[in-house]
Amino acid sequence: MHVLFAELAKLEFDDARAWYRAVHPELGRVFLQEVRTATQRINHMPLMYPLEIGDIRRCVLKQFPYTLRYAVRGDLILIVAVSHQHRAPDDGVDRSSDLRGIAQQLAINLRSPDYWVDRSSDS
Repeated sequence: MHVLFAELAKLEFDDARAWYRAVHPELGRVFLQEVRTATQRINHMPLMYPLEIGDIRRCVLKQFPYTLRYAVRGDLILIVAVSHQHRAPDDGVDRSSDLRGIAQQLAINLRSPDYWVDRSSDS
Protein backbone atom coordinates (compact mmCIF):
# COMPACT_ATOMS: atom_id res chain seq x y z
CA MET A 1 0.00 0.00 0.00
CA HIS A 2 1.07 3.57 -0.62
CA VAL A 3 -0.13 6.66 1.31
CA LEU A 4 -0.82 9.93 -0.53
CA PHE A 5 -2.09 13.22 0.88
CA ALA A 6 -4.49 15.47 -1.03
CA GLU A 7 -2.97 18.91 -1.50
CA LEU A 8 -5.44 20.45 0.99
CA ALA A 9 -4.65 17.74 3.55
CA LYS A 10 -0.93 18.42 3.04
CA LEU A 11 -1.53 22.11 3.74
CA GLU A 12 -3.55 21.27 6.88
CA PHE A 13 -0.74 18.99 8.08
CA ASP A 14 1.93 21.60 7.34
CA ASP A 15 -0.04 24.32 9.16
CA ALA A 16 -0.58 22.15 12.24
CA ARG A 17 3.06 21.08 12.34
CA ALA A 18 4.24 24.70 11.97
CA TRP A 19 1.95 25.78 14.82
CA TYR A 20 3.25 23.05 17.13
CA ARG A 21 6.84 23.84 16.11
CA ALA A 22 6.26 27.52 16.98
CA VAL A 23 4.99 26.53 20.44
CA HIS A 24 8.03 24.29 20.96
CA PRO A 25 10.35 22.78 18.32
CA GLU A 26 10.06 19.32 19.85
CA LEU A 27 6.25 19.41 19.52
CA GLY A 28 6.57 19.78 15.75
CA ARG A 29 8.72 16.65 15.64
CA VAL A 30 6.35 14.73 17.93
CA PHE A 31 3.36 15.76 15.78
CA LEU A 32 5.14 14.55 12.64
CA GLN A 33 5.94 11.23 14.34
CA GLU A 34 2.32 10.83 15.50
CA VAL A 35 1.02 11.37 11.95
CA ARG A 36 3.61 8.90 10.62
CA THR A 37 2.56 6.33 13.23
CA ALA A 38 -1.11 6.83 12.34
CA THR A 39 -0.44 6.46 8.61
CA GLN A 40 1.55 3.28 9.34
CA ARG A 41 -1.41 1.89 11.32
CA ILE A 42 -3.76 2.85 8.49
CA ASN A 43 -1.38 1.28 5.98
CA HIS A 44 -1.17 -1.94 8.00
CA MET A 45 -4.95 -2.28 8.58
CA PRO A 46 -6.74 0.24 6.33
CA LEU A 47 -10.25 -1.06 7.03
CA MET A 48 -10.03 -1.02 10.84
CA TYR A 49 -11.16 2.60 11.22
CA PRO A 50 -14.85 3.55 11.07
CA LEU A 51 -16.55 4.85 7.96
CA GLU A 52 -17.86 8.43 8.09
CA ILE A 53 -19.31 9.38 4.72
CA GLY A 54 -19.38 6.99 1.81
CA ASP A 55 -16.01 5.30 1.85
CA ILE A 56 -14.20 7.99 3.86
CA ARG A 57 -12.73 6.60 7.09
CA ARG A 58 -11.67 8.44 10.25
CA CYS A 59 -8.45 7.86 12.23
CA VAL A 60 -8.15 9.93 15.42
CA LEU A 61 -4.59 10.71 16.50
CA LYS A 62 -3.70 9.52 19.99
CA GLN A 63 -1.55 12.40 21.26
CA PHE A 64 -2.97 15.38 19.37
CA PRO A 65 -6.53 16.60 18.74
CA TYR A 66 -6.42 15.81 15.01
CA THR A 67 -8.20 13.36 12.75
CA LEU A 68 -6.95 11.87 9.50
CA ARG A 69 -9.76 11.23 7.02
CA TYR A 70 -8.94 8.86 4.20
CA ALA A 71 -10.20 6.58 1.46
CA VAL A 72 -8.75 3.31 0.21
CA ARG A 73 -8.40 2.86 -3.55
CA GLY A 74 -6.82 -0.44 -4.50
CA ASP A 75 -3.28 -0.29 -3.14
CA LEU A 76 -3.54 3.46 -2.41
CA ILE A 77 -4.54 5.14 0.83
CA LEU A 78 -5.67 8.68 0.06
CA ILE A 79 -5.60 11.11 3.00
CA VAL A 80 -8.21 13.76 2.17
CA ALA A 81 -8.20 15.78 5.42
CA VAL A 82 -6.06 16.46 8.49
CA SER A 83 -8.58 18.25 10.69
CA HIS A 84 -8.44 19.68 14.20
CA GLN A 85 -11.11 18.05 16.36
CA HIS A 86 -12.00 21.13 18.42
CA ARG A 87 -11.67 24.09 16.07
CA ALA A 88 -13.43 22.55 13.10
CA PRO A 89 -14.15 18.89 13.86
CA ASP A 90 -16.11 18.32 10.67
CA ASP A 91 -13.73 20.06 8.26
CA GLY A 92 -13.20 16.93 6.23
CA VAL A 93 -16.89 16.10 6.35
CA ASP A 94 -18.26 19.58 5.56
CA ARG A 95 -15.86 19.88 2.70
CA SER A 96 -18.15 17.56 0.89
CA SER A 97 -18.10 19.39 -2.31
CA ASP A 98 -14.75 17.63 -1.81
CA LEU A 99 -16.04 14.61 0.11
CA ARG A 100 -19.63 13.75 -0.80
CA GLY A 101 -18.51 13.53 -4.36
CA ILE A 102 -15.18 12.01 -3.31
CA ALA A 103 -15.80 8.74 -5.10
CA GLN A 104 -16.14 10.53 -8.42
CA GLN A 105 -13.41 13.04 -7.62
CA LEU A 106 -10.92 10.38 -6.57
CA ALA A 107 -11.33 8.65 -9.90
CA ILE A 108 -10.54 11.94 -11.62
CA ASN A 109 -7.88 13.16 -9.19
CA LEU A 110 -5.96 9.90 -9.24
CA ARG A 111 -4.98 10.90 -12.76
CA SER A 112 -3.77 14.34 -11.66
CA PRO A 113 -0.31 14.16 -10.07
CA ASP A 114 -0.68 17.75 -8.82
CA TYR A 115 -3.58 16.80 -6.52
CA TRP A 116 -1.75 14.12 -4.52
CA VAL A 117 1.46 14.55 -2.55
CA ASP A 118 3.70 11.66 -1.50
CA ARG A 119 4.49 12.18 2.21
CA SER A 120 6.41 8.93 2.73
CA SER A 121 9.76 10.76 2.62
CA ASP A 122 8.65 13.85 4.61
CA SER A 123 11.09 14.86 7.32
